Amino acid sequence: MNQGHSLSKIYLHIVWATYNREPMLTPTVERMVYRCIQQQAHRLNCTVLAMGGTADHVHLAVHTPTSVSAAQLMQRVKGISSKLASDEGADFAWHPGFSAFSLSRTHLGHAKYYLKNQKRHHAEANLWPEWEQIAPE
Repeated sequence: MNQGHSLSKIYLHIVWATYNREPMLTPTVERMVYRCIQQQAHRLNCTVLAMGGTADHVHLAVHTPTSVSAAQLMQRVKGISSKLASDEGADFAWHPGFSAFSLSRTHLGHAKYYLKNQKRHHAEANLWPEWEQIAPE
C-alpha cells in the first residue's frame, strides 16, 4: 500500500518512567530529553501534541502515521534520549517498558491540558489514575 494515500487519525497517550522511578529528570536533563523526544518523533513523522511529566516520568500525546507503532516510537525515543543524557554526563536511564492508550479527538484538549500541567497535578494530588498507569517491569 502506498503510504502517501493513507489517512491516519491515530492519537496516543504514552507514559513511561525513569529507571526505578528515580527522580532523574532535573530541569536541565528534562529540557534536553524533551527536545530529543520532539526531534525523534518528528523524524518518524509523528506529531507531538503535548508533553509533560515530573522528575520520574514522562507523558506524551502524539499523532502517529500508519507506518509507526507505539513500540517503534518508544524504542527510538527512549534509546536516543537516554544515550544523549548519559553522553552529556547525566546519571540517567529509562525504566523498561511503557504504557500506551488511544485517545479520541474529542479528548485531545483534556489530554493536552493534563500533560502540560503534570507538575501541578502531582503537587496538588489531582491525578487522573487511568492516565498515570505505567507498565510494570
